[in-house]
Amino acid sequence: MSYEIYRVTARCKCPCGKGEIIYGKSMNDWNQTRDGDIEIDCSECSKKFKFTEGGLIDINYPDYYGDPDIKKQMRIIQDRIWNYKYRMTQDEKDERLKAYLTTEEYAALIADPETKLVSDFISEMFNAEYFIEKYSLQELIKAQKEIKIKRYSTELTEKSLEIAIDHKRVCNSIKLSNILKTVNRAIRNYDAYQRFCDKEKEIKAQLKIQYEELKKEYYKNYETYSIEKRKHIIPYALIPVNRSKQRE
Repeated sequence: MSYEIYRVTARCKCPCGKGEIIYGKSMNDWNQTRDGDIEIDCSECSKKFKFTEGGLIDINYPDYYGDPDIKKQMRIIQDRIWNYKYRMTQDEKDERLKAYLTTEEYAALIADPETKLVSDFISEMFNAEYFIEKYSLQELIKAQKEIKIKRYSTELTEKSLEIAIDHKRVCNSIKLSNILKTVNRAIRNYDAYQRFCDKEKEIKAQLKIQYEELKKEYYKNYETYSIEKRKHIIPYALIPVNRSKQRE
């Protein structure tokens, strides 16, 4: 589903002079459009050059590549920062489970860790966290009281109704008993989750420091690479075209 420029807003000659570099609005086979695409509209130059900052460069000119082991470490750390909740270590998961579950629930989990019980507890834990993040403790308690006295979710009002709709989207259920179960867990875990949030911020801050240190090491030779690369760049200057001359 590639995009193709159909309205040119700027253009200039390509290096060989037989074609053009064109810039403008593009469309794909689904009639989806986007602005700001640029192409080498030349059968010869499109095979020889690629775009880079500052112009065109030989299509085979290598990109900067530092130590691959450092790059791998950077990807792991960045993924852990962006997806911390889903990249917790086993110790971190256990710590949350111990804080969130009752003594009986945790004992049942430890007794048979291979059962569906484990995934259910973890799923419920994350589901409750969503509602803790979005709603205040007072809103959850108010919703809890209303849910307990209603027979159907359609009878809920204001924040309680909003929570029910969120529960349908997040947990695939709008049954009052299921909503109440999640709300109860969110209320029970509210203070513990706030503590984990503070700890998570500290961990992410430490990870960001590690990432920046690795990044500095990975790009230590970038300036030398950049100076050499600039010697091979072919600059170009796009010239805006009149609307009457745009290619439709």
